[in-house]
Parts: sequence; structure tokens; C-alpha cells
Amino acid sequence: MPTGYVHGALIDMYHVGGGAPWIFPLFQERTGIVLAVGSSDIPSPKTWTDDERAQVDSFFRQYKAKPDAAAKRKFSTISGKEVPGAEVWRKFISEGWKTWKITDSITRVLTQKRFHPIILMQYSSRPDVWPEADTYIPQVMDDIAIELFGEEALDGLGRLKDSLHSSVKVLIQRTWISIYNKYSKAKATVKAYEEEATRALENVSEDCGEDAVRDIIAKISKWKAACEVIQSKSANAKLQDAETRLRGVINAVSSKPRASSGEALGDSSPDHDKDDLLLLFRDLTETTPIEEAVSLENQQPAMVIDFRDESSPCDPGMEVEYCMDIITLHRVLGHHPKGVNKIFLPDHFLPYRHSAGLTPHDSQYAHLFEEETAATHPDMKQFSLHWHQVAGVHSIIRNLFYETQHPDNFSGVLVADDVGLGKTCQAIAVIHFISNAIFLAKRNQPLAPILGERPFLGSSEYISDLPSLVLVPGSVLAQWTNEVHRTLTVDGYDVFTYPIPAQSHKGFWARDAPFRKSKKDPCRRIIIASHSSLTLDFNLLYSKKANDSDEGLPWEGLRTLPNFKENVKGTLFRQDYLTVVLDEAHEFRNFGSKHNAALRILQQSAARLIMTATPLQTSTRDISAMGRLVGIRYFMTAESLQTDNFEQAEVKRLRKNLAPDHDPLSDDVDPARQYCSKVAKSKQKYFKDHILRRTVDSVDNKNNRLIDIPPYKTIVVPLKLQERETAILDQLHLQSKDSVSQSNSMHGIPNSNFYLPYRMGACCPRLSPKDPIPKFRTKEEWDAGKFTKFDVCAKLIKHLLKRDDAPEIVVQDGKVKFPRLTNEQKAKPVSRTRKILIYQEFPCLGSLLRNVLKLYGIVCVHIDGDTTLDDRTKRVHAFRTDAKVRVLIFSRIGASGINLPEADTIIYVDQAWSGQEMRQARGRCHRQPQKKVVRCYHLLAENTADIILYGLALGKEEMMTAFLTKETGQDMLTLLTGHTIDQDDRTLSERSVAGKQKAIAQEGDVNAKADSTSTKQKQKQHFPASQDVQLAPLPPPPGDDDEYVPSSREPSPPLKQPKKARKSKKTDKDITSSQPSQIMPAPLDAVNIRAAVPDHASSSRRSQHTSRSSDAFNIIRFTASHSGIRTVISRAIAAAEAAEEGEE
Repeated sequence: MPTGYVHGALIDMYHVGGGAPWIFPLFQERTGIVLAVGSSDIPSPKTWTDDERAQVDSFFRQYKAKPDAAAKRKFSTISGKEVPGAEVWRKFISEGWKTWKITDSITRVLTQKRFHPIILMQYSSRPDVWPEADTYIPQVMDDIAIELFGEEALDGLGRLKDSLHSSVKVLIQRTWISIYNKYSKAKATVKAYEEEATRALENVSEDCGEDAVRDIIAKISKWKAACEVIQSKSANAKLQDAETRLRGVINAVSSKPRASSGEALGDSSPDHDKDDLLLLFRDLTETTPIEEAVSLENQQPAMVIDFRDESSPCDPGMEVEYCMDIITLHRVLGHHPKGVNKIFLPDHFLPYRHSAGLTPHDSQYAHLFEEETAATHPDMKQFSLHWHQVAGVHSIIRNLFYETQHPDNFSGVLVADDVGLGKTCQAIAVIHFISNAIFLAKRNQPLAPILGERPFLGSSEYISDLPSLVLVPGSVLAQWTNEVHRTLTVDGYDVFTYPIPAQSHKGFWARDAPFRKSKKDPCRRIIIASHSSLTLDFNLLYSKKANDSDEGLPWEGLRTLPNFKENVKGTLFRQDYLTVVLDEAHEFRNFGSKHNAALRILQQSAARLIMTATPLQTSTRDISAMGRLVGIRYFMTAESLQTDNFEQAEVKRLRKNLAPDHDPLSDDVDPARQYCSKVAKSKQKYFKDHILRRTVDSVDNKNNRLIDIPPYKTIVVPLKLQERETAILDQLHLQSKDSVSQSNSMHGIPNSNFYLPYRMGACCPRLSPKDPIPKFRTKEEWDAGKFTKFDVCAKLIKHLLKRDDAPEIVVQDGKVKFPRLTNEQKAKPVSRTRKILIYQEFPCLGSLLRNVLKLYGIVCVHIDGDTTLDDRTKRVHAFRTDAKVRVLIFSRIGASGINLPEADTIIYVDQAWSGQEMRQARGRCHRQPQKKVVRCYHLLAENTADIILYGLALGKEEMMTAFLTKETGQDMLTLLTGHTIDQDDRTLSERSVAGKQKAIAQEGDVNAKADSTSTKQKQKQHFPASQDVQLAPLPPPPGDDDEYVPSSREPSPPLKQPKKARKSKKTDKDITSSQPSQIMPAPLDAVNIRAAVPDHASSSRRSQHTSRSSDAFNIIRFTASHSGIRTVISRAIAAAEAAEEGEE
């Protein structure tokens, strides 16, 4: 692939583009250098001297004078001795290329537009052949130009200006080459790790010791992380086989009988934890795949809008409900009293919940949920919905269903409630309400009274008998599944988890797979899938049309890929859905395949719930994106897009005029923020009747706060680690630095797998996970070789457990001080009721933490992913009821579904990977019926990933600046935000072909490997470290052919009106393919809500519907008899039998 050089391309762009790209505002913001259009000035940083500026100016003029492109390319590589300005310019561009994040930006666009070479290889018939850049770069040049330079670089047709083509092509080619070089290196790394792990597995047996197994786990972990980078199907298949074999070895070794000290409460002894190997395996291998990874930047919204109409006394969406009492709401929704206390609940909602999160979907615990047992069992509590949850469900249903049929009706609602208001439970209730309407109508049973008033779902008279789909982030897939199991009865619904790996998707739909074998009606099946699974399926089927003359809006112009009809059978797009719930919808706000995937799947639904607590994340464009997902037609128009573009340009102009020292996190007057708030308010009108937005300060129909719990308090504890700990962490960072940078450069997003050993090392510094976790038998041994975070954690717990009014700790210079009691406090009676939760990200270190707590005399229980349900129940019960058990350690996976409001303190001994996981952990105790202020202690090691992850989660930029004083910390900030640290300037600038320079570079690589080998040989046995790391002495360690019936076989077809639609007239207004239309065809098994509503209602039901006039029920009498629905069902059964015969 012939190409030029970056510094030459930018000179060329400067000459042909009249000062480009430094005349473009976006590139000016990126580089800090501003040139006026038509200016004769050269781009120069303030650090240049007058001599350097003159030298570069001379270099520019000589370059321009060359006769042709070949001569200019050759001249751009001229020696600095001959033309001094050439070397000054090359150095400037070489350094700037990295700080300006050009490679990162281009890589991000290649990934979003599905033109990344690794993605192309995945879907190629020749997956081992590197894609030819010249074939694909022209198709993505316009998008990359917009990313780098903004729309000012485009012509009147919205394409890159012709004069800039060759220069921009060079920039992309350099990135393509960079990716190839790193891919080649990563591929060689995968091969080396594969051979290393394979040899180790071949030499291991079930009789081997734990040290040998730990060594193999560490090797498999490195292999897995490397495989994540290259995304090779063949490499992943070998890895999965190796993991299966290793799991068998671990189970055999762990099952060997051992001596035990017999800890109470089913908790294993910290000295003999037989599950250490399995937990280490899970922590290092059962990780988030790269396709499920999300950016750690912009986790906190930069702007907030409440969507409240200042003239209205109620929250958006509560215009009707705010004056209705909870009993009325229940009755209108068709809910009935359940349990001994006659609590109103929807049909098929479980009336009881187990305190340890057990569900009847696990057959061994089904007996606990029988009425006779549940009513008296101490661990079972009756479940009820709060007023705001029932009111929320009523609001959603009221806005999904219509009184009359009209083509402009659409069935979508934005559920933008604050965190903690129970959006998940409301979504489950809405799914049940709609599916239950189908279920009851097919059986000629009475429907909910509200459907008598509003029989039309969107524009359709018919509702099809279809499954529902819930789309959630992969990190909460298990929590969502557990919540559905805790809410719905076993006989009511079948719940299916859609697999994350792409190779498992087709098997989900196989004839002999559980989903197809389910005996439940389609409307009684719920599929829960991850965001990444949706995007993977979409990218298998669709792509963006390239450079079509009729291409308009960013979400239009899709085309089907080859083998669409065959491939679609193994994806989520193979069929339509009754209800689609899109949780954390703000992750789909940006243009690209994710946004298009969501629009497409929502188009195949009868009803859509778009859920996010932060509809406005970083830009007012986010509101427009939410509007498109909801189905609001205005936001699908060119007018909306043009308005967004104008508003964005205005925001950039206002921000450009801000003072250089302006702090965006301060409360100072910010014209840009004020303008954004004004714009956001102007968009509210389009969401009327299709938004539900309550906050923690909202009130119910009795003017009481919705959530009557005190706010939580965050206490950040920055800790200064010991020198020996810091030295090991620095080495761990260096070990993973290149791999992380390689991964970021190829995927544009941080891969958590590479930093696992480092993040574990913040609590227990080891150069490799294969090194055994130490055991300490006495307090003296611990004091001689203690680890800072675990020691502070134990001391903090000891301090807090002394008495409930223990003085707050003081942190100075990275050290924690525990104040003594005042005389006034000493005079008070001692109360010791505090319960403490400890969040631990890595359960494999749990035995060490429990070991330390025991040395400090602290009794604790723990829950992790390996804890059996029986043990979990016992330990949760002990924590809740036993006054001696006041500390519970839990992990993200182990505590799924457990609520512990008995605790009023949570200590994050490990910092969670994302803000979402941090909130999930806090939610274990900061929830109703909590009556105390929950204190959240974050133990953060300075100059480590702890500070960065916490700062990114909360948008605390000033904190990262204060506690990242070392170069190591700055490097990690760069890497954890998905950027790269490129150490090879030649790759990015001149790329000299001189053999001497190449030889020097190769020699440097050889020396580095030799140094690495030497370092490994010098590692110590217990705590490996190089000679410059001094560690305190420690004691010795103790397929089939499936049918396909989607809504269409093309990307965006016009959907027909149902033939039996009433009160609708044909219109010239065509519903275009870009609109997520809600008009569903009427299949044979569809049911007519109006035909299913009973033709009379009891007088008691009328009297209970107090918020409506009695005339509202006249609509019920305006219905057909049940004979019509019987005919529809008979035809559906006959059609289904015929289809089964055809399949056989």
C-alpha cells in the first residue's frame, strides 16, 4: 500500500486548503493552533523560537516549489542537516500526532462504521487475510474528515472537499499501517501465549499441586486477554477448549479433602479456603468481552434537564395519576389482592420475596414460595408495589394505548426516572400488562378496565402474540434476569438469557433449544439480551450504503449484507416482538451501528420502552437521539438534524469564548451550559404524552416524597501505598502498558482484562497471579508484611464497630487517623448496632481479607459467585439477625438480588470498573426501608487505577489531577480512557527506510526481551520482585434449517395498515423506511383488544374507578362479541398446525 508521510500530508493540506486543517474550528480546538482563512502564516506552536519558525517557513516554501507529488514526498523526508526546518516540523508533527489523538479518532470512526480491518476480517470469507486499505478507505473518508475537522471540511454535497482527499487518505493509511503493525505483534503474542499455556496443560494432572494450577490459570488469563485484541475465531475456539480442560483440573484439585477449622455459619476458614483456585480462575477468565466493553469517559451527564413543565404542578407523565390513589390505580390496571394481607399485585407477580434473593425458578426452593410456607417463614417478606411504581405503570400504559385509531399514533415512552425509583420493576409490570392482555383476550376473559377506554396500541387495532425482548448492558444481564425471576411466577413466564458470544446466537434459536421448545404462549416468553449481542447481530445483517447520491440522514441508507436471509435466522432480528425494553438507552445516543441497531429492532416491536436516568448526557443531540428511539417523528426529519447541527456549532462558539481558566465543574456562570439548557427545554414539547420523569425529590398523591430515605454520604480515602507496593504496581503497569495500548489502538475502547493483575495488586501486590496468596497466622506477621488497603480497611471497620457514634476518620497526606472520643461522647450510652458491607471486586483475594479481619478480631461472613444458595441464605440471615455478625463481604456477582438495608455503611476496598457497578453495590443498602444515612467509604490508592476509575465514574477531573502526580498515573489515565501511548515515533512520522535505524530498533527489542527474561529469573519465590524492590520478610506460606418470519426481509420497508383497521383513512403521508413505525400487520394469531373487552362491567368496578366519569365505560359496550376473537384464534391454531406439518 503506497502512502506518504503524515508531516508531508499536513504541509500539502496547508497549501491546497488555504491553511487547512488549522482553519477548521474542530482541529483548532484539538491542536490549540488557530489560523485565519487565507492567512500566509504557518502553523506554529508557542514553544518555537523565531529561528525555528523561520526555518519551518523556509521548509514550507521549498516544499511548495517542488514540481510534482513524488518530488514533494521525497523532499518531506530530507535530512534536517540539509534543511533544518524539516526536522523541526517532523518533530512537531510527531509529538502532536500523539497528543492530538489522531490515531484514536480515526480508529474510533473505523470501528463505528464497521470498516475497522479486524472487523472486516471477522466477516470475511478469508479471515486470515489482511484487508486492502485502498478498497475501504474511500468509503469512510467523509466520516473521518467530520471527526477530525468538522463539517467545514465538506463540500456542498456533504462530502470531503476534493482538494483534501489525498492528504486525508494519507492520515488514514498511516493509521491502517499502525493497526496492522500492532495486530501482527498481537497475533505473535497470542501464538506465544497459546504454546505456553498448551504445554503447561499437557504436563498437568489431577494430582498436581495448587502452585502448578495457579501457574496455568495465569497463562490462560494472558492468552485470553491477547485473544480479545485480535478477535480471531480460530484462536478463541482453542482458548475455550483450554478453559474447559483447566476447569476440570481445578475441580479435581479443589475437591481433595482438606483439614478445616470449621468456621461457623458455613463460612470456610481463611487459612484453608478450598475455593481459592476456582475464584482466581473466574476473576481472571470470566471477564467482560471486548464487544461488551463501554467507554469509561462521560459516565456522568454534563447537563441535566428535568423535562418539567413549569406551569404544571406534577411531574412529566403524572398529569392524570397525581390525583389518583393507589387502590384506584391498581383496579384500573386490573390488579388483584394477593396473600394473607390482600396486597394488590398484577397477575403472575410473586406475592413474596426471599431476603437472600432465592427464587422459585430454582426448583429446590419452590416450596418456600407456597402460601402456607411463605406467610410464616422468617426469610420471606410480602412484596408490594409503591404508589409511584403503580402510577408509573398506569402512565406508561395510558400513553402507549389510544382511545381512537389514527396513523400518527405511536407506542413509545421514554422512562427517565431517577436512579432508585424502580424502573426495572415498572418495565416488568408493563411487559406483563401487554402480554396478559393477549393471554386473556385469546381466552375470552375480562381485560383491564383501562383497555376499555384505550383499545388501540399505537396505530394498530390488533396485538400480535409475540415474545418480549429486554436489552440491557452486559454488566447487568445477570441482575436483570434475577430480578425477573424474583418478580414473575414460574407458571406464568419462561425467561431466556440470550448468549453474549456471537457464535452461540444461532444455537439459541435451534428447534431443540429451550426457547423453541417452550410450551408457553409466545406472549409469555421473555428474552433478555445484552447491548453488544444486538449490535453484533445487526452488523452481521446490515451495513451503511457508501456514497449513495440519495443518501440523506445518518440513520438512513441501510443495505442488507450477502446471505441476509440465511444469517437473519440466527439473530434477534429473525422475528417481531410484543414489547422491546431498551435499558440504559443513553448508550445508543451516538450515530453509528449501535444507534441504527436499536432503531431497527424497535421497528420490529409493537411497544417500546426507552429507559435511562440520563436522557441528556453530553450534548443536546442526546435528546434528539432519545426522541428517535421513542419513535417521535420530528426527530427523524432533516429539520431536526439541521437544528442539532446549528445548536452544536453555537455551543462550540460559546465554549471557545470561555476564559482559559474556566472550570466546567464549578458553579460559575457558563453561557454554553445556559444555552444548552434553553435548547433542551425547547425540545420538551415533542415528548408530550410520551415521557415519564420523576426525581428523588418528587412527591406522591399525598405530597410525600417518593423515596423516604436519607441521602448517602461519600467519604473518599486516598491512601499512599508503601514503597514496596508502589514498586510492584509500577512493574505491573509496565508489563501491561504495551498490550493495553495495542488493544486501544485497534478497538478504541479500554479492555478491562489487561489491568486485572494490576488492579488486584492495589490490595495484594504480586508480579503475577500465579504467586500464592499469603497466609498470616499472627498479628505480628501481618504487621511485618502488611498491605496498605487491607490494613486500613480492617482498622476502619474496627473503629466503626466500637460504637455507632464513632468520630469520623481524618485523612492527611495519604494516612488515615482515627480520632478519639470526646468527653461528651464518652458520657453517652454505648450503642453498637452498625452493620457494614465490604465491596470486593476480586473474590480470589477474599481469603486474605478475611484472614486480616480475623487477626483484628472482626467476625464476618462473605458472599461471592461460588457461594451456594443454601450458604448464602444462612450468611445473609446471620448478618441480619446475629448481633455478633456485623460485617458482610460481597462481590458484584455474588450479591445479585440481595437487599441489605440493615447495613448503614459500605466500604469499597476495590474500586468498581464503572460507575454503574459502583451504584449497583451502593444500592444493596441505600434503598427502602433504610432510615439511616449510608456512609460510602472509597479506599483509593494514589497514583493508581483506583483514582482514575473513581474519577471517571463521577466526572471528578480535579481529583484525578490532585492524586495522579506520577507519570505512571498519567499513562494509565490515557489508557483507561481508550487512548494510546505510542512509543514509536517513526511509525507516525517519517518512517525512515534506512537499514541502520531499523537494525537499531530491532536490537533494542532484543535487549528489552533479554532484560525481561533476566528480571523473571531474579524473581523471588513468595513475593516475586526485581532486585530494586525490597519486600518485608514474611512467614512461609501454609444447526438446523429454521423458519424465518420477521416483519420484513429488507432493512426498512413500509409497513401496511391492517385491513380491518377502523376509524382510519388513507393519507398521502407515507411512513418512510427511516421511521420506526408502530403500525403492525395483523397476523393470524393477532387479537383485537376491542373485541376482547367485556360488553358489561360490574357496578362495583365502576364505583372504584373514581378518577374517571361513569361515561368512560360506555366504550366497553361499543365492542364486538367474542365470536370474532374465537374465529381469529381458530384460524391461528389451524395455521400453526399447518406450519408444524410443513416444518416436519
